Amino acid sequence: MALTTAPRLSYVHGGLDQPVYRFDHSAAARTDLESITVQAVHRTILYRIADGTLSPLTGPMGISDCESVLDRKTIERDGVQWAWTIPIILPVTDGEAQNCTPGATVLLKDEQGEPFGTLMVSSCFDWDKPRFLAAVYGTERTDHEGARRFLADTPTHLVGGNIQLIPTLDNRVFADRIMGPSQTRKMIEDNGWEQTVAMQVDRPMQRSHEYSLV
Repeated sequence: MALTTAPRLSYVHGGLDQPVYRFDHSAAARTDLESITVQAVHRTILYRIADGTLSPLTGPMGISDCESVLDRKTIERDGVQWAWTIPIILPVTDGEAQNCTPGATVLLKDEQGEPFGTLMVSSCFDWDKPRFLAAVYGTERTDHEGARRFLADTPTHLVGGNIQLIPTLDNRVFADRIMGPSQTRKMIEDNGWEQTVAMQVDRPMQRSHEYSLV
């Protein structure tokens, strides 16, 4: 009986061998930096960048990546275009934008004022909200929740660059069920699975989601 070997796992999006990893226990230790306040929803996204879920990104998108996604639905890495349909952004206010000059490092704070990492700025640019909304939602109408939320938001600029975040303790009741990309890839490899199916939902999994996967 011939034995078969499961094929190598697919490369990480962006052509990487391993997912991005942007955690550093000392990332928030500096007290001499200007800071920006990050809303909870964007803080969550930054942590998904740090653990590699959004590889090959190493931080919120700068102007070149944002423009590419809005115009072509791709990002470019090493001359290769990779599918990407929604910009991964970090909005800042007018005042914060003044401190986000290219090459500067700023401290990232949550809405309670607690530092959780740093951002080395690559670009800071005006946020064209009507264009952003039309590209993301596929309509120029603004009578929907996504448009209302962004248009009412105070920030007027977007900042991109490279992040370093401190690891955080996840106290949610389902925390032991959460796996990062590296853990997920190891589980697939250890089990010798040749094919896997991913599903993204906008809320915790429920029975109807289970049925749709069967």
